[in-house]
Amino acid sequence: KIQELDGEEYIFYPTPKITVALLRGSLADEAGNISFEREPLLLDSLNQAMAAKNNGGLVVVQVQRVVPVGSLDHRRVHIPGMLVDMVVVANSKEHAAVTYAAADEEYDPTLSGELKPLQAAQMEELPWEGPRNACQKRVMAHRALFEVKKPKAVLNFGVGSPEFVATMMASHGHQNPDLKGFMATVESGVWGGVPQGGLRFGTSTGFEAIVPTSTMMDFYVGGGIDYAFLGVGEADACGNVNVSNFAGRVPGVGGFADISANAKTLIFTATLTCGNLVTKVEDGKLIIVQEGSIQKFKKKIDEITFPSASQGHRRVCFVTERCVMELRNQRLVLTELANGMSVDDVFNNMEFKPDVAENLKTYDPRIFQR
Repeated sequence: KIQELDGEEYIFYPTPKITVALLRGSLADEAGNISFEREPLLLDSLNQAMAAKNNGGLVVVQVQRVVPVGSLDHRRVHIPGMLVDMVVVANSKEHAAVTYAAADEEYDPTLSGELKPLQAAQMEELPWEGPRNACQKRVMAHRALFEVKKPKAVLNFGVGSPEFVATMMASHGHQNPDLKGFMATVESGVWGGVPQGGLRFGTSTGFEAIVPTSTMMDFYVGGGIDYAFLGVGEADACGNVNVSNFAGRVPGVGGFADISANAKTLIFTATLTCGNLVTKVEDGKLIIVQEGSIQKFKKKIDEITFPSASQGHRRVCFVTERCVMELRNQRLVLTELANGMSVDDVFNNMEFKPDVAENLKTYDPRIFQR
């Protein structure tokens, strides 16, 4: 509800009482102490356990195995046994299914840091062809990595298309000298490494540290992110973005609102259209083989998750496979075209026409080198 404080309106969210916490860890000893050595994330498991316990509730923790009291490394115990009411033992595959892996896969030790990934695995390139719109996602992600213009920057990667940017940085980041010493982060609490995508979003291979999610969000809200790479469900001519409720889906806001409100620079990444979009690269140019059936840039969007009025003095841009648009005074301005693309290739696939910069640029030719 809306409340006024010192003449300003604020949204007040009443704190719900947590009475049941369903959590997971790696091992439990017979006293209920829970270790996290095989977990990819800490999340806010400890906070949830404490909240449920303080409210007189129930704390249930899923683990892989129960071991004798005194056999756990106390430095790896994240939830003290005094907070735990019940332990549920899951077999290896059941546990792996909620360790960001398919149910038929085994535990992946590179996600927990138990095993360091080989450098070659971290440097695996995005394919030019294949599933998940490989070509256009690769071009979009490659162009996006050039948006970083500050060495030793703290980067955030959101869910969806930004996952491809993280992968391209691992394999082609050397092409942007300003990426030297950058730190990749994810809102879940991971610092460093290569952020993962799909069902593994929130995890990272080769990471340097893991902190609780609430701690990471405190850092984000304080302005710690230099560059945030965020996805787009749909956007309008004013630069407002919807990622929370569109096309009959309600994925929700997640950390998007806090990140987009406080990051110093915002890079929204998306393909211009979706729905069976097929592209290819030939002779250093992008070619649209089959246009997508769904346009993402619309006159009116269903919901506003990022209001363009909050831009302030920050740089906000939209990077797609065929163009870059900047947000200027609550208007989108076309500033750059992919090699092989024309203004019509952009305008004909949007519900509005953005302004066009006087010095319209083209993409770096290295993006199209196969």
